[in-house]
Amino acid sequence: MKSLKLYTITQRGYIVSEGDMMVKFTAKLISIITVEEALNSEVSGTVRVRASHDDRELDPNQNVAILNIEGTTSYQAYFVDPDTDIEKIKADLEKYGAVLNHNSEEIIKKYVERMNNEGCQGD
Repeated sequence: MKSLKLYTITQRGYIVSEGDMMVKFTAKLISIITVEEALNSEVSGTVRVRASHDDRELDPNQNVAILNIEGTTSYQAYFVDPDTDIEKIKADLEKYGAVLNHNSEEIIKKYVERMNNEGCQGD
């Protein structure tokens, strides 16, 4: 019997570890837009699924972060409120085998911080 040797392969957005063949994808922020804008775009289905998953009503003025799982055609949507917890987003992405890109994480954090400082719910 021959054994199969596995190698670590690193490409943009992918990490394949030796032995366990665990693939990690990178989630990158595409935009933070209003629900109204999202519903008039190619990610409308993703936003509707997230609203259903989160048991939320779709408010046209609500903001939503759209993330692309790099190297795929998969998108994830996360509603952005003044109380958004970035750790919850990261934990949810982990369920899909993805990690949040550092720059994307910082942008979302600053966006939420700005919402809190301005005492508003968006732009």
